[in-house]
Amino acid sequence: WDYWNEMCESAVLVKDDLAEFQMPSPFLHGLVLLSHFQSHLLSEGVGLRHICDFVVFANTFSDEKFTEIFETGLKQVGMWKLAQILSLIAVEYMGMPYRAWMGEDRNTARELLADILAGGNFGRKDRQRAYEGFFIAEEGTAEAKNNGFSQAFRSLNRLIENHWPAAKKCFLLYPIGWVFFPCRYMIRRLLGKRKVSVWKSYRDSKKRKDLYQ
Repeated sequence: WDYWNEMCESAVLVKDDLAEFQMPSPFLHGLVLLSHFQSHLLSEGVGLRHICDFVVFANTFSDEKFTEIFETGLKQVGMWKLAQILSLIAVEYMGMPYRAWMGEDRNTARELLADILAGGNFGRKDRQRAYEGFFIAEEGTAEAKNNGFSQAFRSLNRLIENHWPAAKKCFLLYPIGWVFFPCRYMIRRLLGKRKVSVWKSYRDSKKRKDLYQ
């Protein structure tokens, strides 16, 4: 489902006293907010502001309207459960009214909030959490299905592509990157420029990965 291609086509022009801008359809607006949350969740971690971004938006819809607009589409892209859990966090801890579409999985909501608070970053980039994300999912993806070391290898390939875009055409750059980037990390670690422990990141990532799957 390539919803992103529909973004511009379905957007409407909005004007107010300060600005004029294109606003996506309600469904795509919600999908963007959830995708942004998920990308942070699987990398350096999220802050409470990311939860508020979505739940304030969701609370503007009636129960019937929210279900009508979002349930089918979010289930198709695998984000309906995430929408429910984020909203339950807001119900449990922020005073948001409970809605029937949110379900009853409050245990997962509590576990996710505990994970967010454990990061201690409230949306600020945290290097330790970012390294944990290296074992959970590739940057820019929403998958957390591979085992930790397999995922680390995939994330390393993505790191190589981000730093050396030519690698996508010249595959010989990948084995060079497999040596260069780990060695660079080790040198910086020895020089005290990297305080993050890769082994600790791997251990801590396992609990987060189990929660996100």
